[in-house]
Amino acid sequence: MEKSRKDELFGWVALLSAANVGEVRARNLYRHFGSVETALKASRAELLQVDGVGPETAEGIAKIDYKKAEETVEKILQPGEKFLLLSDTDYPESLAQIFDPPPILFYRGELVPEDKKAVGVVGTRTFSPYGKQVTDRMAFELAGMGVTVVSGMAQGIDSFAHEAALRSGGRTIAVLGGGFDSVTSSRARKLFEKIPTQGAVLTEFANGTPPTPENFPKRNRVISGLSLGVVVVEAPEGSGALITAQQALEQGREVMAVPGRVDSPNSAGTHRLIRKSSAALVTCAQDVISELNLAVAPMAERPVSAPDLKKEERVLFDLLAAGQPILIDELSTKSAMPVSECFSILTGLELKGHVRRLAGQQFVRAF
Repeated sequence: MEKSRKDELFGWVALLSAANVGEVRARNLYRHFGSVETALKASRAELLQVDGVGPETAEGIAKIDYKKAEETVEKILQPGEKFLLLSDTDYPESLAQIFDPPPILFYRGELVPEDKKAVGVVGTRTFSPYGKQVTDRMAFELAGMGVTVVSGMAQGIDSFAHEAALRSGGRTIAVLGGGFDSVTSSRARKLFEKIPTQGAVLTEFANGTPPTPENFPKRNRVISGLSLGVVVVEAPEGSGALITAQQALEQGREVMAVPGRVDSPNSAGTHRLIRKSSAALVTCAQDVISELNLAVAPMAERPVSAPDLKKEERVLFDLLAAGQPILIDELSTKSAMPVSECFSILTGLELKGHVRRLAGQQFVRAF
């Protein structure tokens, strides 16, 4: 790492460590002086001219423990982890424009210019089969058309959105509510390792920070801040996904919601968003594209990724298309395989999560 970059990180860490200086005042100081270095060197009189800075804050900056700040920098920098500062020219532009962007972002993977075309896909952890189906298809198709899918990597709808985007061969960004070392479950760790190969995992929280409840609203405002719009798939009343929707509205982002069963608690929040005209009703990826007026590549021009398929599995998988159910008799005819063999192979694909079985002996690709 270049020394200058480490020095810039040190400056932000030092400023944020000052007594009575939180993220809001740190951002105000940076914007007032034009750089963190200048803010740290400012006189008491100069500091008192900054909005929100009083005598206690000026005193806190004067008494910064720079040795402790240096120790903190060494602690938070881990192999494979990179960081972006609000003062960096390559800090995500859409996030920098919100009221309260994180001064420091830690990330793994890569953030690329194409990520400007991003959509948040969020929902409840207590998902229904319907919610999973909608999320799988919508995120798969959005990512397949070149839209970066952003979510929170939580169990349920968030994780399904990331997994579908990865299967499409597209990009996805996960925003965490704790440090990188807070990811502990086996399923989450698999996503944590895979996402950086087709996107990025990022967080404003240093290692050693647990994913406590108060961190999730902060995480959610980053999800919406990175996105052109946010789709709420399933959200009961009180769901964190509704907080993301509210933050998106406050940031001037488009909010969209998927309707569900009228008697399903999981759809109570989404229906309220639609009923109060807080969200546009969407049912598929194309609705999202139209709502945001995005120019995208046709799905057919992008490769579909289904790893680890045997020859016979690949034959049947290629005959299926997302959203287009096919009778097993038709698959048997087109593949020149007996129905019994088709059924056995399709059952195996279903267990792998590549295929879904529908009523009437129909099958459809799961993504």
